[in-house]
Amino acid sequence: MTLKNKQFANGRIHASVNPEDTYETGYVAYTASPFDPKFYKDIEGGVQYHLQELILKGYLPISSCEGHYHKKQNMNWYIMLAFGGDNILTRIYNMIKVIQDVPGINFEVRKQVNNTNEGIGKVVGLQDKKYEIEYMNKLFMKNYNDYQYLYIGLFKETSFLKRWLLSKYSKAKLLHLIKEEVADEHIN
Repeated sequence: MTLKNKQFANGRIHASVNPEDTYETGYVAYTASPFDPKFYKDIEGGVQYHLQELILKGYLPISSCEGHYHKKQNMNWYIMLAFGGDNILTRIYNMIKVIQDVPGINFEVRKQVNNTNEGIGKVVGLQDKKYEIEYMNKLFMKNYNDYQYLYIGLFKETSFLKRWLLSKYSKAKLLHLIKEEVADEHIN
């Protein structure tokens, strides 16, 4: 069976069996290609404008969430981008430098990711690096020898009150910086 994301009544979009699944209870998501005409059907509304601007600048998104608070658990707003080609870490750190002062922002640089599984029933876990590179190259129509990933999150480890007070401002500031300050990625 092929993974397909679906939108649940709670607003979340993912490919898990249950709408409330978390990483601990079987959450899986299908990584949609930004070149797919139906791409935005797989993206939650609260991250669409940010992703749209990043895609216009040539960035390759692989995962995102508009943020959800359910059963006293915060699943924060985030975007994860794939970087391939030359000077990967330099490009990642240049982006971090531009957006690092957004209130509540945090970053993780990862060498591998989990949500590249194609079949339901597979355990979500780190895949063979060679397979992951082949998968990403197919997804993004590239021919890179390596990928690394930048997780950009908002209010991951923050109190509900601080998140509630600053969330709208932080998202707006981040969107402004993406539009005006983040470098174009098309040359890579």
